[in-house]
Amino acid sequence: MDFCGTLLEWYEAHGRTLPWRGTKAPYRVWLSEVMLQQTQVAQAEGYYRRFTDACPAVEDLAAMPEDDVMRLWQGLGYYSRCRNLHRAAKQIAAHYAGGHRRLSYEEWRALPGVGDYTAAAVTSIVWGERRAAIDGNLYRVLSRVFRIDTPIDRPGSVFRDLAAALLDEGAEGMARRGWTAGEWNQAMMDLGATVCTPKSPRCADCPLEAMCLARAEGAQELLPRKASRVKVTERTLRYLIIENERGEILLHRRMGRDIWQGLWEPLEVAASHRMKPEHVVSHRLTHRLLRIEIGRGTMADVPRELTEDWRWVPREELVHYALPKPFTKVLPQE
Repeated sequence: MDFCGTLLEWYEAHGRTLPWRGTKAPYRVWLSEVMLQQTQVAQAEGYYRRFTDACPAVEDLAAMPEDDVMRLWQGLGYYSRCRNLHRAAKQIAAHYAGGHRRLSYEEWRALPGVGDYTAAAVTSIVWGERRAAIDGNLYRVLSRVFRIDTPIDRPGSVFRDLAAALLDEGAEGMARRGWTAGEWNQAMMDLGATVCTPKSPRCADCPLEAMCLARAEGAQELLPRKASRVKVTERTLRYLIIENERGEILLHRRMGRDIWQGLWEPLEVAASHRMKPEHVVSHRLTHRLLRIEIGRGTMADVPRELTEDWRWVPREELVHYALPKPFTKVLPQE
């Protein structure tokens, strides 16, 4: 059975219609791939349109102030992606003619926040380079079809080598049919996202069912394997909302190598600070569960010296500040 041909025939008939599909613009493909990291497609679509409306080209993104970029990204989470996206856009605009010339895989790989997967996805989708984009969908499909027990959190090169071998094996047939490695990568993404799902895979609808070794053994839901389980830690954060006599809210830009770097938040106080919370918000990150207690402060709680990272902001102007999602429930921005 022809793995590549069967997969791509299915993709032609069942591939998803997405706003970034069909474009060969490197900036837009890259933007979509960054957004899709740790984010569901349905959520990423709206943010993709928001960014491309505000920043149609990479030069527009590079020229936008960081606060405005963070505001566009607000609610999408994993804010290091946004900071790296902005930094990389500046480098592309300054050194690579706005991305209008063809960037090599190595040049993409050298940009902030761009790893092997993103570099492979962009170069294969835009220029058809024969590179496999190794993500969770590819791990899942290949581990089931070929019954691979190697843990995906310690995979070595087994999946990369297998994907490369499949692309090499199918190269002639793909070229004859006008298919590229970029379409192969997108087909693997779609198959993993819509059919070969983590739970309750729709095996009867899978084009690769006849060759799937895990399906033949009834072991499809046991794969892929992980060597270890990541422990979820809990963390409590306490904040005070302070409003002055003019009705302005005190905000502080969070810095340092921690969550929400570069975003604005109310005054954080020590866990030992005595306060009566008016709001308690639970917020889940990938491996952390945050308990956020928010109370009402007074002018006596204001730090003696306010640097440039502190602002008194009128309520109607909160919309211009990128806040962590938990605070948007407490400090309305509309």
